[in-house]
Amino acid sequence: MNGYLIGETVGSGSAGKVKLCKNLRNGQQFAMKIWNRNDCGSLFKSKKMPTMMDVQREINLMKKLNHPNIVKLHQVIDEMNHKNLYIVMEYVPGGCIMDSKFRSKLVLSESLVKPYFVGLVKAVKYLHSLHIVHRDIKPENILFRPGSTEIKLCDFSSAEVLTAELRLTGSAGTASFTAPELCKEYVGVGSGPLAFPTDIWSSGVTLYCLVLRSYPFNGKNVGALYHNILSSEVSFSPADDLSIQFQDLIKRMLSKNPSQRISIPEIQKHPWFASLGRAVW
Repeated sequence: MNGYLIGETVGSGSAGKVKLCKNLRNGQQFAMKIWNRNDCGSLFKSKKMPTMMDVQREINLMKKLNHPNIVKLHQVIDEMNHKNLYIVMEYVPGGCIMDSKFRSKLVLSESLVKPYFVGLVKAVKYLHSLHIVHRDIKPENILFRPGSTEIKLCDFSSAEVLTAELRLTGSAGTASFTAPELCKEYVGVGSGPLAFPTDIWSSGVTLYCLVLRSYPFNGKNVGALYHNILSSEVSFSPADDLSIQFQDLIKRMLSKNPSQRISIPEIQKHPWFASLGRAVW
């Protein structure tokens, strides 16, 4: 198809599949995200189903991005005689760093997670410099390359360019990684403008998951989960044998008040990263 041999499925999303493909001219491998126009063409589809407008927004946003810790867009194949739209992206062979059931191909511990998390912080810093909020940071959207600590942040289907008019909404992203300010909107106690601290929160939950293989907040349903996010404080068990520095970083990233949440420059200076040296940034 258009010079590509499409292979096995390596991922899936709300309305599209991600398949491994090979450029028939040079043999280079890519990941191809395939959107069916019939599945995402209507504005009146399920809220979980993106419209073609959403897909085009994701493509336009990805075209702006060029960073070593973010998956690169290679080509868009958008021909009206095709029932599908194809997004050809950089292929990262390790897959996600951890899946939704906390399974990982890597041996992860507090110390081993550090260099991977550095890559995530760099990616988020870059996005924020472009006034982009990712809105769905989680281990499943962090890809790794075997034999390397380099990671790539992916899936920009929920991302937004920050504007003064853009309000918070709880409909995007993944429930367990939702910041308190988004939970407030869900339970009907107000909302505010979309802002960078929402990505700091989800990055903190991600770090917690990578090290502890569990969520910092739980609930039997979304309402109960959001109540716990709003009312409970993150806690640690002595059995987990976590450093004071790690616990402090998590607590500061998971501050309920977004204005008091630690910033990216403060994260980079945090003592938890001291063992890696300043050159890592």
